[in-house]
Amino acid sequence: PTSWVKREWRGSYRGQKQIWYLLRLTGRDSDVSLRATSHPEFDAWRWNDYWVPLEDVIEFKRAVYEAALNELAPNLYHKGAHK
Repeated sequence: PTSWVKREWRGSYRGQKQIWYLLRLTGRDSDVSLRATSHPEFDAWRWNDYWVPLEDVIEFKRAVYEAALNELAPNLYHKGAHK
């Protein structure tokens, strides 16, 4: 949505606002369905170790991912520190 697009004061495109969620699956893996709509956004999913996205994300997004993962980590780990 256009309301999520960030712009610098000169009006040039700066990127999208990101909203991160931490969820816990209380069901089974087989309960996850990517075909809930006629136009699914994703065609596959997988479980990863928590910090793997930092290794896989494109370099210019890495700092944002690290900040988000560090902020959410205390909800998963006792100390919340990066491994």
